[in-house]
Amino acid sequence: AEGPNAFDQTILRIGGTTGYLEGTIDDVSVWSEGLSVERARSLYTVVEDLGLDYNASHLASLWQIHTDMSSGTVNGTDWIYTTSLPGSPALGDAYISGLTRYIALGVGTGLFSDIPVPEPSSATLLGLGMLGFIHRSHETQLRIVAAEHRPAVFGQRFQEFRL
Repeated sequence: AEGPNAFDQTILRIGGTTGYLEGTIDDVSVWSEGLSVERARSLYTVVEDLGLDYNASHLASLWQIHTDMSSGTVNGTDWIYTTSLPGSPALGDAYISGLTRYIALGVGTGLFSDIPVPEPSSATLLGLGMLGFIHRSHETQLRIVAAEHRPAVFGQRFQEFRL
């Protein structure tokens, strides 16, 4: 073993018979290199704090966009490299500011993605229009009822108020 954090003891061997893990393992990824603090942290924060359905390969794509200082689409979301992150995020933080998602992957650098604001559907607009029509219909009915009970106030006969 080499490096300042390397050691020669086996604490867990997958598939081995000596020692065991009492519990379950979820979301296992094997990397060809050690992950930096910001990358390891972003594995958790991007999914938990941004609510994105991303796996390890999606995160590796995000890291590559950051390394290349470029932009790209990951799982249907457009990401752009930035040297301007709002606030004072810790390395690996993923957060939302206004209508924009941010991931801090370097000191003062990271990625951002605008949160899409859906346009109202035709069904929604039709529903709102119907509410307005119903509201107006109720107003008309109230006027007719008022004319029924007090025709002298309007100075005309009731039949003239029917729609």
